[in-house]
Amino acid sequence: VRDRMDERYDVVRTVRDHRYRYIRNYMPYEPYMQHLNYAERNATMKALRSAKADGSLPEAARLLMADRKPVEELYDTLHDPHEIHNLAASSDDRHRETLHRLRRVLGQWSRETHDLGLVPESMVIASERQHGHRMALLDDPAAKTWMEVVRRLMAVDVREDERHRRCAAELGSPYPVVRYWAVTGLVRGLSDQPPRTTKDDRKRVGQIAVLLEDESPIVRIAAADALCRLGDLQRGLPVLIRGLESTARRIPLAAAITLDELDLDARPAIGALSRLPLPGQDKYAARVAERALQTLLGQPPRAVDR
Repeated sequence: VRDRMDERYDVVRTVRDHRYRYIRNYMPYEPYMQHLNYAERNATMKALRSAKADGSLPEAARLLMADRKPVEELYDTLHDPHEIHNLAASSDDRHRETLHRLRRVLGQWSRETHDLGLVPESMVIASERQHGHRMALLDDPAAKTWMEVVRRLMAVDVREDERHRRCAAELGSPYPVVRYWAVTGLVRGLSDQPPRTTKDDRKRVGQIAVLLEDESPIVRIAAADALCRLGDLQRGLPVLIRGLESTARRIPLAAAITLDELDLDARPAIGALSRLPLPGQDKYAARVAERALQTLLGQPPRAVDR
């Protein structure tokens, strides 16, 4: 199970039997090796970054350092103990049966354990503060409904144009978790390949912009992220900058991550990023902000002591 690694998010689940390991990447748009302040200090990571920059990475390491992940991975750990050869797309009937079987096992486990991994952390924390425990989200009579809708958006056995249609249809969902994944999936993509920007997507900029005023802070951040990626920096960046100043837990972190990923497009946020952490904020947003500032100010990458 993986949800957050220090200052970065990456929702991953895995199951295995005596021979095969199945991995489900729910955030395929994030690389395997995100920039983590602690990890960037070690010699191995420095060597990997350097080799990627100069193009000298061996084939297996190139998979590890890719900018995007496959949605599903399947490895024969008996014959491939280092998990290099992904069998998820194999046409071999044996591998396909194994893939479907382990996929079902993971789905069953997720339902039986009421896995909240697909609920943004800020929503879970807000629920805990309001009700006294993090699982209070599941006390909502509609919880089963919105979790199934999210799983439907994440389904791996649908054509990408159908997933795109589903995400667009759920932008106005009554459930904030669904709105979050709908806008994220529509623009960033929830499959192996990033979605292509189409005329229809540009028409949906208005629909996404409505979410900039959403009642949920994390939905506002997701909408701002989407607009910036669609080229509407004028409306998206101010929401992200305000997010850096939020008192809601993990909202400054989410805003900082998006600004870092926007690279030089985030230049109007330099002042706000440089002020982190604000009183009462944790160290995570400040770590990401430092990384973003290194890019924006043309400074050499370095790990910071925060």
